[in-house]
Order: sequence, then C-alpha cells, then structure tokens
Amino acid sequence: MAVRRVLDLDADLAPFHALCRAAKGDGFSWIARRGGGRILRSPSLFEDAVKVLATTNCSWSLTRLIVNDLIAVAGAGGAFPTPAAVAALPEARLRKEARLGYRAPFLAAFADRVASGKLDLSRWEDPARGDDEVEREIRAEAGFGPYAAASIGRLVGRHAKLGLDSWSRKKVAAIRFQGRTVSDSRVERIYGPFGKWAGLAFWLDVTRDWHEGRERLWP
Repeated sequence: MAVRRVLDLDADLAPFHALCRAAKGDGFSWIARRGGGRILRSPSLFEDAVKVLATTNCSWSLTRLIVNDLIAVAGAGGAFPTPAAVAALPEARLRKEARLGYRAPFLAAFADRVASGKLDLSRWEDPARGDDEVEREIRAEAGFGPYAAASIGRLVGRHAKLGLDSWSRKKVAAIRFQGRTVSDSRVERIYGPFGKWAGLAFWLDVTRDWHEGRERLWP
C-alpha cells in the first residue's frame, strides 16, 4: 500500500495525456510521450504536509536541513517522525533544534491535531470530496496558505491550482515570457485550457529540465 502511494500508481493520467497531445503546439506533447504526471510522494500525507510547510518562505537548502534536523530530533531509527512524536516536542525545540523558526507553532499545532484525531488527513485524499472544500480545510490550518494548499492538493491528486511561489514564478517567466515578470493571472491563462489538470501541466512545464537531465536535483 505504501509503495502505491509513494509512486502514485493509482493516478489515472489518460485524460491529462490526451490534453497534452492536443496542445502539442505549446510544448506539452512530451508529457504524454514520456507518460509524465505521477508525483513522487511520502509514505504518509502527514509527512508530505510537514515537508510542504518546511518549504514556505525559505530556500531549498534550508528545507532539507529542516527535514533532516526534524528527523534527528523526533524520528526513530532515521525514519520520519510520527505526528505523536512531533506533538510531544516543545515548541522551543522545534524552533531552534529543527530550525523551523516562525513555523514551529504551526507545526506543533498541526501535529497535535493529527495525533489527537481532531484532524483526519484522509479527508483530504477522499476523491468524493470537492477540491474547493478540501482547499478550505487545508487553509484553515495555521501556516498553510494558498501555496501550501495548492502543493498539498497536487500531492493528493487535486491539480486545478498552480501553487505559484518565487521559484516557479521565475522559472515560468524564463520558459514562457522570455524572462519577463508577469502577473499570476497571465501565468494562469497559459495553463487554463488544462482545466482541473492545470497545476500538473504547470508543474511539469517548469520542471521539464529535470526530466531531460539538464538540471542537477540532489544533493
């Protein structure tokens, strides 16, 4: 079950690939040829959500340090910590030892709500629930704004929102607008024809060089 989640094996991408082929003049047909669109995920949505929180308003290098330090502080045997393990930590340790800074109280509250059962994350993955409803629930959690809600949405197969941040705005400007900074609404119009798949088309567009091996990802 964990492997299916990590590799996103249950995603039906056929409708998305059909749209990519139809938009071949705009540079999306490679996605269908490659069979792209599955999102590599963590074994649990809690881990995914915490990692998204760790990406807000900081560099990728700092995000990696936060995750590594959180595992060192609260994990067992090198595994990502459980909600209960994170909830048991004083906020001061999260702030200082895990380098979460201002995010510490948000993570502490989130972990406590998950560990106590007050927040059922399976609701966010329930395909019977609407995207707007799930987005409202995510954004109701302290520290989870529009970017975090769209990013978590992408991880649970809800791709309507782009999830723009400073890195992706710069990347899409280089790819689609000759390096010129444009409004978010103009960026959204590029991917609007993909409808509920707009965010996935956007994500694959700005990460195409990853697929082509032209950008080093790790470390």
